[in-house]
Amino acid sequence: MRSKCLLPLMIGIVLVSTAAGAQTEPSPNDTVHIVVGAGCVEALSQATSVDLAQAIAQVEVERILLGVKYFEAHPTFASLNERQSTLEACLNQLQPNDSQDLIVTSTIGAIASQLVEFETLYIDNQRRYHDSHPEQQFLRMAIEALHQHLATLQ
Repeated sequence: MRSKCLLPLMIGIVLVSTAAGAQTEPSPNDTVHIVVGAGCVEALSQATSVDLAQAIAQVEVERILLGVKYFEAHPTFASLNERQSTLEACLNQLQPNDSQDLIVTSTIGAIASQLVEFETLYIDNQRRYHDSHPEQQFLRMAIEALHQHLATLQ
């Protein structure tokens, strides 16, 4: 399994297992704090601030690509927002200063990497598909969305 996917998966498993194992009846606000805090304790013992920033960047790339297909009201956006909030809380616990700069740098790298992948795929697909093919249309829209988001970060 790729290391980029391993950290979010690990954090998700820790959060689910922590929430399921809770014995007390805290208030709703305390529950969120306890789950994030407990998840971060486990995640921080195995992850670096760079790992967390890269995971946040991957969530941002997923959000951009999801935005090409769906409106912001799609339920998957809520899941991505929750995952990003959890990762950012963990990163802020690990590295309170300069975490935003690390996130921006990681996001720029993740977007650039995804752009190279999609641009290469688009060129390779030109031998098989017309520009009107749905996959080519998606790739063009995704490339444009990634370029637009990248421009806002630089």
